Amino acid sequence: MTLTCPCCRAQNENPICRRCKADLRLMQQCEGARTGCLSSAKRALKDGRLAEAEALLALAAQLRPGTDVQQYQAILALLAGDFASALSLLPHETATP
Repeated sequence: MTLTCPCCRAQNENPICRRCKADLRLMQQCEGARTGCLSSAKRALKDGRLAEAEALLALAAQLRPGTDVQQYQAILALLAGDFASALSLLPHETATP
């Protein structure tokens, strides 16, 4: 997994930044936990365990918000019949003249 160093913005594959030598292990662990939450939420959605999926998506969003989490939250809202929330969670393109 590629991480952007919060200190120098370099792209890294290793737990130590190649440029500034910052320790990125906590970031790697956080991203790993977030990826695990998203995978578990996807399985829960597929199996119809909506409450579990909602909790896992909330945890993933706490670890790092992102459009991937919002997309799963929109799916969850659709499955719950909350169409207004689903629509608000999806990114909207602005029309250009």
